[in-house]
This record gives sequence, structure tokens and C-alpha cells, in this order.
Amino acid sequence: MQKRSINDSSAGELKRRRVSSNGEHSRLADSQKADDMPTRLCTRLPDRDCAEDNVRPMTQNCLNASTDTPDQGVSQISTCGTNTPGLSAASTKNKRSSPEAEKLLTSSGNAALEKAVNQILQIKGNLRKIQKDLPNYLGEPDLEARLGLVELEDLVESIGSQVRRAQSLHLDGGEDDEHSQKAAMNTLPAAEITLVDTVEQVSELVRLITESAKSQTGEPAFYFDCEGKNLGRNGTVTLLAIYIPDLIRAFVVDLQELGHIALTTEEEDETLKTIFESPTILKGVFDCRGDSEALFAHHNLTLDGIVDVQLMEAATRKNSKRLFGLDVCIKNRLKDLDPSAKAKFAESKDRVKELMRSGDGSCFAERPLPNLLLEYAASDVIVLPILYEHFAKHECYWGEWPTRVTAETNRRLELSRQSDYDPSTLDMRAGPAEWVKMPRTQRA
Repeated sequence: MQKRSINDSSAGELKRRRVSSNGEHSRLADSQKADDMPTRLCTRLPDRDCAEDNVRPMTQNCLNASTDTPDQGVSQISTCGTNTPGLSAASTKNKRSSPEAEKLLTSSGNAALEKAVNQILQIKGNLRKIQKDLPNYLGEPDLEARLGLVELEDLVESIGSQVRRAQSLHLDGGEDDEHSQKAAMNTLPAAEITLVDTVEQVSELVRLITESAKSQTGEPAFYFDCEGKNLGRNGTVTLLAIYIPDLIRAFVVDLQELGHIALTTEEEDETLKTIFESPTILKGVFDCRGDSEALFAHHNLTLDGIVDVQLMEAATRKNSKRLFGLDVCIKNRLKDLDPSAKAKFAESKDRVKELMRSGDGSCFAERPLPNLLLEYAASDVIVLPILYEHFAKHECYWGEWPTRVTAETNRRLELSRQSDYDPSTLDMRAGPAEWVKMPRTQRA
């Protein structure tokens, strides 16, 4: 077979899609020259496990939460069922019955803080009442969703993260300067996006990954993500998105059009299948379970050498009882990511929802693939290196934690390949049980 380069300019060759600064794509012949243009950002669709973290409704009988911009997180919390946003310091002090309350109410001279303390005390009181009444309705169906516990956990974690970060910056000194903060902001790379739907393109992609893996220094050589209708053994896997950080290039392999040949086309004795099954070529992914299940069931591909970024996130968080989805990780954990990038994620998510009314990922089977979905598939993997670097350098990610993440990742992979594996019967948002009580200590 004649092998052609993805960069070859011969006639009738590669079709490439690029993303313009306003989010539109154009399909270019190889002979055309295109300048590098930044990608438009998207978020993971809710067809994946754990992807609906910040969209579940909050119970209206307990709490209201109002947020400012996506990057700012929670700016105000107030109780429902009352016209008063919070109790006055005096009225709360009369009702308190614990040293904790008295300590919280110590005057700081900041009226906004005093108001927040009062509101938190009232909220905690309401939560204690709910806890006391739990036995009366513990048997009700979908109780977690109806009470909005997922969003409640996310709100508490978001507030805690902002407070801890602010305190850390204050103690370190010198970093609270507005100019310094802006200079430290991370932005997503202006990656080129290529649709891979020919055998020649697959060969070239294999070559590029192999070359990049040679310079691998303990970090993933590339990151990947699968899309499909009801992704898994009982659904389909139609797209395989791959991002190579060294090249700042994303590739979306059309598995629906190419089938098995996309994974078995050889280039210098390597194929995408051998690369994905290699234990020595590290590959990053966010929640490997659905991807592993789908690739094993439909293409007999056994993932190995996997770095699960979702587990890295849980390892760096004290309250790891519940797992975060990609959206929440970007919003709550990447404090240094440019706010405009986060806003683009949210904007694109709303646009994709219009194409995904069925909620099962069937829109990814449409051909030709809509530009928005091509961009969406790529953007999910483009952000992963930033998350990986953030957690790999985290003050708590050291000692035994990298080993624990690897062990739990391998357990996930093995579980997803079992014949009786059924994610619909599992709590996919539950973190590793043994991690909950394990201490997170800072590096020496």
C-alpha cells in the first residue's frame, strides 16, 4: 500500500478541518495553506458517566445557590422558605448552642463575612434537621438526585477550594497582585484538528504517535476519548479523539466509517491497536471505564498503559467519596485556567445539547459529521494535559498516591472487560472506598 503523509499535498488527498477563532470550521484540501487558529472549547456530553455533575437540580426545599461567572464559583448561598437572606448576628447568637457557633460569630469587622457566617449557620441547622428526618424517607427512589446531594457536594467543595487557595496565596505573599494572577492564567493551546477517515491518514497518525512516544518522559504521549451512542458494549463507539501535546494537534478518527481497519492499519509494525495495548506507551484519559468497555467489546482492544486523570483528581482531594466529572474538574479545580476558556466550554455545551436531545450520543453517528461535534470531540482531549499537569504537580500527589492511582486504574480496566459488567447497576460516581479515610499530606 502506498503510504501518504497527513501533511502530503498530493491531489485528492487528505481533507482537514480547522477551527477558526469564531468557532467555525472549513474543510480544506491539502494544497491549501491554513494559519494556526485557536480551537473553540466544549464540554463533555452528559452521555458519559459522571458528566452531569453540575446539571442536577438542587432541592428547592433546602438550599438555593446563586453563582456568578463559571470561574468564580459560588458567590452567595441563602436559605429557601424565608424572605430574610440570613439571620442577624444577634438573633443567631441567641439561638446558638455550641462553641463552634460562638467561634464563627467572632467579629471580623467585615460585614459581608458576618453575613456569610450567619447564613452558613442557618444552613447547617437546616441540614441537621434533614439528617434527623432521613429515616422517614430513606426508602424513596432516586433520593440522592431529588435532594440534590451531588450539587450540594460540588458547592461545598467549590467554596472550600476557593477559600483554601485564597488563604494559600495570602500566606505565600506577592501572588495576590492582579497582574501576577493574570500572567499565571493558563490558556488552551491553539490546536489543529484533523478528521481521520482514510487508511492513509491512519498510517500517518500511527507514525506521529510512535515518534512522539520516543520522547516520552514519564508523562502520557497522548490523550484520548471515545464518543458514541450509549458508549459501551450495548451501544456504539463511533469516534476516537486523540490529542498529541508535543505536536499541538488533535485527530478525530472516524471508527464508524473505517471500522476495524482504523485500529489494525500498520505503519512500521505498529497499529493504533498495538499502541493502545502497549504498557510502555502512556496514554491519558478521563474515566477509562466507558472507553475500555466499548473498545474491548467492539474491537477486541485491551487498553494498557493508562493514566486516568479522573482518579488523579480524586487522589488530590480530601473529600473523595464522590467523583467529579470533567465539567466540574475544569470549573472547580483549574483555578488558573483563563475564565474565557471556561465560558467557551459552557457555551459550547449548550449548543451541543440542541443536537443531543435524545441524550444517548446518537448525534455522533450523523455523516458528514457536524463541525460542532468534530470540535467538541477534540476539545475534550485538548484540555486533559492541563488537568494532568495540575494534578501531577499537586502538593498532595506524592508518596503512595501515584501507585494507588495506577492500581485503581488497572482495577477499572479489568472490571470493564468482565462479561457481567453493567455500569447501569453500579454507582459510577462513587470514589474508591478505601481512599476516603486516607490522609492527604503535603510534600515535604
